[in-house]
Amino acid sequence: MWPFRNKSLQTIRCKIPRQDIAVGTSTSCNCLDPQADDRPWTELKLHLEEQDTNSPGWLKLLELVEEAVSDQRAEFAPARDMTPSEWAQIVTLPPSIARLKAVEHLSLYGSGLVRIPPEIGEMESLKQFTPYTSYRLHWFPYEILRCKNLRESTVSTRALYGNCKYHPPFPALPSLSDYVVPSTCSVCNARFGLSGPLQYWVSLPVATDVLPLLVHACSPECVESLRVAPEGYVAGPHRGGLVLDEFVHFGAGAVPAIIPILRGEANPQAVAPLIEAVKQGRELAAAAIIKLGPIAREALPHLTRLEGEDATRALASLRNPVAIPELLRRLNESDYWCRVAAAEGLGLFSDPAIVEALLEVVANEDESLFRSAAECLLGMGPEAIKGLTKILRINLARSAPEGADTHAVNDAIHVRASAAEFLGKIGHHESVPLLVPRLTETWTVFNSVADALFAVNTSEAIEALKPELRSRINSDDRLDRTTSVRLMGAIGDNEFVLPLTKALGDPDSLVRNTAKAALQSIGTPQASTKLSDE
Repeated sequence: MWPFRNKSLQTIRCKIPRQDIAVGTSTSCNCLDPQADDRPWTELKLHLEEQDTNSPGWLKLLELVEEAVSDQRAEFAPARDMTPSEWAQIVTLPPSIARLKAVEHLSLYGSGLVRIPPEIGEMESLKQFTPYTSYRLHWFPYEILRCKNLRESTVSTRALYGNCKYHPPFPALPSLSDYVVPSTCSVCNARFGLSGPLQYWVSLPVATDVLPLLVHACSPECVESLRVAPEGYVAGPHRGGLVLDEFVHFGAGAVPAIIPILRGEANPQAVAPLIEAVKQGRELAAAAIIKLGPIAREALPHLTRLEGEDATRALASLRNPVAIPELLRRLNESDYWCRVAAAEGLGLFSDPAIVEALLEVVANEDESLFRSAAECLLGMGPEAIKGLTKILRINLARSAPEGADTHAVNDAIHVRASAAEFLGKIGHHESVPLLVPRLTETWTVFNSVADALFAVNTSEAIEALKPELRSRINSDDRLDRTTSVRLMGAIGDNEFVLPLTKALGDPDSLVRNTAKAALQSIGTPQASTKLSDE
């Protein structure tokens, strides 16, 4: 499908710099880097970053949408009214953009967006679309074709899947996620059947550019109705992925066996050519074996000779206990993403040795890998959770060595925050005395600890939390005030009505809007009266 370069398997990951994590996301990624430095293309994956709907940036964006709906403005350029850190926290637009009926120009210049919601198709007056320099925005929803007045666009086309300059590949489909699947068919707007949507890529003219569009169709008939891509683009509709191209050398007879895999079907006829590819050291075959799962069990001895993330995930997907020793060994590989894949893959098995190994990862690894291992341990039974709890309580007190650099200090802060988050997920009341002293830390830790105490939800936890909320609602830090207001509303006690009423006059709009939502959540007559008075 993409016979432009030889293929290898080092899955391109979209890395977010640590310094950006606290305030939002990075506005660039390395998904399409090979087109600039002539590296081999590898299997790409859709960005599935979750939008933090409690972040200051998101709440500010919701406010700006409401203002634009109210004043019927013709141009919507949210970045102009947001701080850089707030704008960096946005990875998608809210569905409420459907109400921007008067907007003729949508400007998203320099965003960190990774997707546009299908509701853009309801912006009936849209004439000009400017997502220029939004370098993580690699595709658009098919629904944008519903904008019948759209005539002008300014898009960074080299950041797009399948662009005609470098022909980068498309991620393999299906990739069904709540973050990208609309509620109705992209083509005919009908409801999906019990089998769910059919996902396809197609490249079509939109205003002054040709854009890669993600289609969610309700039937084969809707798929067949899709237009053909212009010359110079991948003929569509298609399912993307590199797997088909990898097997061209087996001849036409192998291709029909591989195609169902691209559709998400476990086709037994594909096992033989895939195993043959693995024997020849073709690492990309592992990506297909992940989709086949246990029916490709004969590939196990050959996969152990392949390195990398996808080979590791393929080993785990076979769900054969024989693979456990190799997965345990790969926890110590130099390849970071291989270690992540091994940790997540071990979570598919139940074995005391696995629990011990994952606990060691939680105790010693950096925050990201520690989170992968901790998520697995949460689902591995009482003994695993008991061991995890013990280590999390130790991590809750982790600090950087005296004289450590800023990176080490920040890393320790994030480890403490993550430890608090997972203790909240476990929800054991015995963690409360350890969490409470951490309430006095800076916002990153305070926010996680406060949410954890609320999740534990015992009277001891809530009563310990209340004084800090009353104190931080008067903090100079808007994030402190926002978290305090949010949790006051979540707790829902009438005693918070007075401080929340005062917060309605906060100089920061984020705090004011959160206070209003908190009073609505409390919903008592006193809270309702205060809201009506305002």
